[in-house]
Amino acid sequence: MKSNHDGLLVGADLTGANLSQADLRDANLQGATLASAKLGGADLSRTRHDRSTNWPRGFTPPPDAISVDRAAPQRFVDILDLRTDEERKIEQEAIAGESLGPEVDPLVDELIVIGRQDGFLSMQPGGKFDEDRHHKRAREIGTKLNDMGGKDLMIAAHYRIRVALGGRLARELEYAWEYIGGWLP
Repeated sequence: MKSNHDGLLVGADLTGANLSQADLRDANLQGATLASAKLGGADLSRTRHDRSTNWPRGFTPPPDAISVDRAAPQRFVDILDLRTDEERKIEQEAIAGESLGPEVDPLVDELIVIGRQDGFLSMQPGGKFDEDRHHKRAREIGTKLNDMGGKDLMIAAHYRIRVALGGRLARELEYAWEYIGGWLP
């Protein structure tokens, strides 16, 4: 496994993955979860990692691995933010922990529990997941939010999920909510 597209490993959940003998040279593992991963024989030369990289218990990155927490500042390319001013405001309100109201906050809290316990997507349909492998209750909540306040309320709830659970689960929720109202993943 050659890491030609190392950006794809940023924040990746590789829990329990068999990466023995993998060629991960120069891979960017910032924020990646490698708990219980098998790394014996993997080439991790010059990999980049940070404080949020979750290594297997007792594992020490090779000496030539780069901890970006200690590395010299890098120049970053400006990123074009295509969100509206209103959506940026909604994000800031979520970061500040502002309430969405007594009818909505319990729904967001329930989504947080669903995300933590089940996730919003499954590899298999059945049980809590529909034929598209989306969490049924998460979709019901998305539909209810859409009925209550349209896509804007769904966006506000989504940002609160991102703040509470992180980007990976927020992205799962985007797919779980696909085609509810005007929601597109």
